[in-house]
Amino acid sequence: MSDTECFVRAESHADKAMALDPAIAEAHAAKAWLSDMEGREADARKHLQRAIEINPNYSLAYAWMVNWGYSSSQDEAFAALETALRLDPLSPLNNHLYINALRARNRLEEAAQQIDKFASIDPRSAMVLRGTLSSLGGRWASYILAYLEAANGGVDDLTFAGITLKP
Repeated sequence: MSDTECFVRAESHADKAMALDPAIAEAHAAKAWLSDMEGREADARKHLQRAIEINPNYSLAYAWMVNWGYSSSQDEAFAALETALRLDPLSPLNNHLYINALRARNRLEEAAQQIDKFASIDPRSAMVLRGTLSSLGGRWASYILAYLEAANGGVDDLTFAGITLKP
């Protein structure tokens, strides 16, 4: 089945779910994901906002809102990441986004502390994040070394933000 066929089927299911019950946050999130993948940013944003209205505890919707660049300001994006992480502190995506936001705000000690917490969830990804943090100021060898150490066991199960790398 082609990607296009998959999108059509998935969109049909999301539409059917919303027709049966317009208050299903997951259906709106699915519709948002499909809309974003097809370049329909206004629709994606609308569906993510609706998912959050329906379920203010839906951490993935907050994370996607930030990850896809749909926040209206950096402060709004950071607040959404704080919410996402509070709602689901075990999420690799939430941790990655939050740690990177701390780094971007030059809150390096907090980023290091969050990496330490995240290490119990995903030690190899935390290793790479530590390398990224230590690479600031042009010390790219630190990042490369951390990445290589994380991949030392092979990339079959090396995950970053919930995405497993395949050789």
